Amino acid sequence: MKASLSTSIGTLTLERPTILASGILGISLNIFERLYRAGAGAVVTKSLSKEPWDGYANPTIFSVKGGGWLNAVGLSNPGAPNFAKMITSNKDVPIIVSLVGQWRMTLILWSGSLKTARFQPMN
Repeated sequence: MKASLSTSIGTLTLERPTILASGILGISLNIFERLYRAGAGAVVTKSLSKEPWDGYANPTIFSVKGGGWLNAVGLSNPGAPNFAKMITSNKDVPIIVSLVGQWRMTLILWSGSLKTARFQPMN
């Protein structure tokens, strides 16, 4: 018998308890699928706004004396509606969407296709 590592966050059940942090690797569905196949239980998108945001001009990543990096991209993103179109073919990857700005709902959990999107307000 194989041990289960499944866990739940609200109504979202994950096969594996690991979740890639927001903004680490962009918002490409291709990358999300590769990460999921490699073992991530879910992926958190970089923060998305209602409308596209340009963010800050480059350079946006700076090395810090003594080691490390400082990241200030200014929340550049294509906007939530455009992102939704980019992931319409998603069938497998649990995607947790990070939203920025004034939203009535501040967290959207996508499980499977957008047809089965579940919206959960954060308190």
